[in-house]
Amino acid sequence: GTAAHHDMQVTFYYARDANWNTNNLISTYEGDHSTLTYTWAHADLHQRQYGDYLPGILYDGSIDIAVRTQELRWASSGDAPLAWTLGVYNRQASRRDHSLIGATASASRQRNDAYALFGDLTLALPDPAWSLNAGLRFFSDDVTGASLTGATRSRIDARFQSWNPRVGLSWTPRADATVYASVAKGFRSGQLQPATSLLIAEAAGLELPNTVDPDRILTSEVGAKWLADEGRVLLEGAIYHSRWHDVPVRVPINDSFNGILNSEGADIFGAELGVTYSPVPALALQLETSWIDATYRSLQIGGATTVL
Repeated sequence: GTAAHHDMQVTFYYARDANWNTNNLISTYEGDHSTLTYTWAHADLHQRQYGDYLPGILYDGSIDIAVRTQELRWASSGDAPLAWTLGVYNRQASRRDHSLIGATASASRQRNDAYALFGDLTLALPDPAWSLNAGLRFFSDDVTGASLTGATRSRIDARFQSWNPRVGLSWTPRADATVYASVAKGFRSGQLQPATSLLIAEAAGLELPNTVDPDRILTSEVGAKWLADEGRVLLEGAIYHSRWHDVPVRVPINDSFNGILNSEGADIFGAELGVTYSPVPALALQLETSWIDATYRSLQIGGATTVL
């Protein structure tokens, strides 16, 4: 975790050890006209960081994160004109941070209790070449947390909620070709600033917010897929634009630590192109390329706004 100087020497050392465990379960029941799917997943991360924060100043810290998710999804099956999916999602997450820099200690904790209800419909229009897809997701996240950094105490006790729609239209002019367009919204909750970041920023004379605001994104996409050579060749292409509001960014405090700030957002333009060739059923060769132009609108650091 320590960067070397140009002469390949370091003036202090900093190390990181991490232990990461994941488990998951998927169970599916297939009925005559629908399918019921249940998924469960659990992940744990324990990370210890230790060494020198600066020459002669010792640092010792730990991060513990646990996440559990569950989802129950009920979806139609078959070739009916109306295809549907209904579901419920639950996520519970906790994080604890402890650090010691010299003789100064800091600690923080945060817990997220979130759930989502979602549905999706795909309707074949009177013209069989056209179909309409629409989805809606309601998301709610209760976030509680607290941090103690030197003489600074921070708390967060908030509920973040969002309605996230998606709509898409597809056109199949022939059995081996599809053209589609879609617009979708995404959302992510706010969070506490890590206690270690607040402590190190304070020592460096920098000002960081105690909490990070939620961010949201709106993405529109147009694409096409085409099967050629009797199904042995698949061509795919798409162009898209995303307007990402209040996107959190990591701001370096020193060579080893970062803080988190909300930016004014980003504009993202992109294009993707892919070719898949299957000379025989058991073999597939893929070639994919993409072009992305992503730009932050502006970034506020220490009370000053920089237009990017």
